[in-house]
Amino acid sequence: MAIYENKYLNLLTIIPENLNNKYSKIYYDLMNKAILRASTKPVLQELLKSENNPNGYCESHHILPQSFNMGGYKDKKNLAFLTAKEHFMAHRLLAKMFKFHSSYQINMLHAVHCLTTRRNFPLIISSRIFEYLRIQISQLFSKAHQGERNPAAILTVKKVQEIRYRYATEPCTRKELTEEYGSGVGDCLSYYTWKHVEDLPLPENYKGKPKYICPRAMRHLTDNQIQEIRFLYKTANTSMVDLGFQFNISKVQAKQIIARKFWNDLQDLPLPENFERPVRKNAIITTYVKEQVCKDFLEIPRPAKVKIARRYGIDPTTVLDILRKSGQCE
Repeated sequence: MAIYENKYLNLLTIIPENLNNKYSKIYYDLMNKAILRASTKPVLQELLKSENNPNGYCESHHILPQSFNMGGYKDKKNLAFLTAKEHFMAHRLLAKMFKFHSSYQINMLHAVHCLTTRRNFPLIISSRIFEYLRIQISQLFSKAHQGERNPAAILTVKKVQEIRYRYATEPCTRKELTEEYGSGVGDCLSYYTWKHVEDLPLPENYKGKPKYICPRAMRHLTDNQIQEIRFLYKTANTSMVDLGFQFNISKVQAKQIIARKFWNDLQDLPLPENFERPVRKNAIITTYVKEQVCKDFLEIPRPAKVKIARRYGIDPTTVLDILRKSGQCE
């Protein structure tokens, strides 16, 4: 008995009711061919595009059928991407691979029956007619449900054009546009959906998407607050941790503002006359920080000292000293 690279093909071979006849061998070869040909559905769609099949219609098939209850239903390795004709043949082969009147054969015969017949229309069709009908129905269905005619569509043509134009010309992220316009923005920008919609013309002096002024977490800050952060750090013996608590930012973000990584063009406030830069000592641990450290130590699962130290920009030994003085740690 042959051993295959795909584990689900190997599971098929060891089923007691499997006759391992010539139909089994044809099915195994068909699955191996499909696995080597295309690992994803879009790859096979590109290969199948032609005049008769402009959209590259294909179907996904479970190598180990779901009705066997042997696992692999949600595993991508259990999927093979086939043409409609190959899919039809695969189910016909599965029906001939197992013992007569076994539960496996009954399930597979039922699957073939669902593919080839309909209620009050007991006409059995060939694989070629089946493939032709599937391709034609797919094209008609995609045109009938294109764009705003799709009942599940959230966006409109105008919104799609506006989203793509704003994403190209404004410093906004996909997450911000999703919050504003709703779901489907990511697929729209990737042209996975709404491919038929033409984009709005870009400005003549367009030089690419503008860079972000600052990270999203700091966009609530105004120019006056930025100037105040830099002024306080220069004139008062205020640590970056205290500035972070005061302006609702982290220590790292306060450091980036002071180092002029963001808002580089913003001028600083004038310093007072006879200004002397204060001698900066180690970060002053305020009462508020101490209270927060003691509170977080009870909420965060252990080991918590390193996590708390990173959160407030202080050393783990300092955290240990605070906890010892408060009596929460020995």
